[in-house]
Amino acid sequence: MGAHMQDALVLLPEKQIYPFSWVDDANNASVCQAAWENPTFDPEECKRLMEVEAWPSYFITSWVFWSNLTVLFNKWILDSTEFTILLTTWHLIFATVVTQVLARTTTFLDGRKNIEMNSRLYARTMVPIGLLYSGSLVFGNIVYLYLNISFIQMLKAAGPVVTLLVSWSWGVATPSMEVLINILIITCSVGLAVSGEIQFSLLGIFYQMASLVCDANRLVMMQILVSEDGQKMDPLVSLYYTAPVCAVMNSIIAWNTELRDFHWSVVPNTGYLTLLANAVVGFMLNVSIFVLIGKTSGLTTTLVSIPKNILLIVASVVLWHTHVSTIQIVGYSIALLGLVYYSLGWRTIKSSIENIKAWRKDPARIAACYVTILFAVCVGALYKVYTIIVCSKGSSVHHFLMQGLEP
Repeated sequence: MGAHMQDALVLLPEKQIYPFSWVDDANNASVCQAAWENPTFDPEECKRLMEVEAWPSYFITSWVFWSNLTVLFNKWILDSTEFTILLTTWHLIFATVVTQVLARTTTFLDGRKNIEMNSRLYARTMVPIGLLYSGSLVFGNIVYLYLNISFIQMLKAAGPVVTLLVSWSWGVATPSMEVLINILIITCSVGLAVSGEIQFSLLGIFYQMASLVCDANRLVMMQILVSEDGQKMDPLVSLYYTAPVCAVMNSIIAWNTELRDFHWSVVPNTGYLTLLANAVVGFMLNVSIFVLIGKTSGLTTTLVSIPKNILLIVASVVLWHTHVSTIQIVGYSIALLGLVYYSLGWRTIKSSIENIKAWRKDPARIAACYVTILFAVCVGALYKVYTIIVCSKGSSVHHFLMQGLEP
């Protein structure tokens, strides 16, 4: 494995739990890469990852599904009600109850028995982490009242950058000129996307950035907790300890803000089953994140979040006809390219380009590629026709296309 260590990546991903990742080498054998010069590398966990036999596509697909479903579900509910903090509080109360039940009826949270938790340790670690997590959720939900989904996802592209800057300020990562230049490129490209936003809201941008800062500090505190105390607390156990704190904090915030204007008629109007389903979806998102990180690494979560955000933007455009300007597309594309370079490094990108060149020499694969492109063009053309029909009611174009179809 020593031959691969020299190519190890320096990366602080969004959901880093351990400072390593696993990938397939040229022989399709699972290998483990430690973060370069990272003193908290865990050899036992590395050994466990080396025993992984296949890429866990199921867990990746599950996380992408539940993540996007949660965002879209929350957006759908908040379109009819503006009680964002109360909705978040409901999610946390549900998570508290479920984790308490799981702890007493299953073995999923047996890891907590290996942690010597006392009131002092809880106040120094879990309470601050819980407060930051609560702030991240509250700000992350309030922002939907000011910005559309597409713009929010574009701002979230700066998440890894914020996390790295916070890690520098805490002294858990060493700054480098190469990383700094890459950060500036990503930041400027996100700023380009912001400049193209038609429904611009400075307050909405502030809430989104506050959410990113809270989450970044929470992740860094988790990293410090693991490295200094040596307590390998898995994410589900962390939720077990932090969910009650978050629920209490959110309840206090809701009591002084939204509760005074809240009417219980909102609950039946929204639907009891709808709210229950929404809480279940939110909890499944947390579970899927825990499983994904446990089966792969924080690096995988970061890389998969890039195409996940693209899918969410596409869903927003299709479902809500959200307008995305050309300058937003250009700015966000540059940010994605910067994130890919930041995550993979030039050596990995160069190797991938060489593999693509070799792949293009196969005539059968080239033909399959052309067929796929032709199919995509046909689907796009059909969707364009459908859009003209839906959006042009009463116009001559609509009458021309619909004549012969109407009774």
